[in-house]
Amino acid sequence: MSGRFPNVDWWCDYCGALLNYQNGFDDSNDTWACTECGTINRISASEIYESHKDYRKKNHLD
Repeated sequence: MSGRFPNVDWWCDYCGALLNYQNGFDDSNDTWACTECGTINRISASEIYESHKDYRKKNHLD
């Protein structure tokens, strides 16, 4: 289910799994525990980036 952020793909910050299709995922929650690795991911407007490059830049990964 996806309600607050339609058309947004949510990816695990640790393992890169697509969260949107994980059983029970609902973006109305503030966090989501990845079912692949268990990492707690924040689900908020501040975590939405225009591109993967923007994400990497903001998180000092480049």
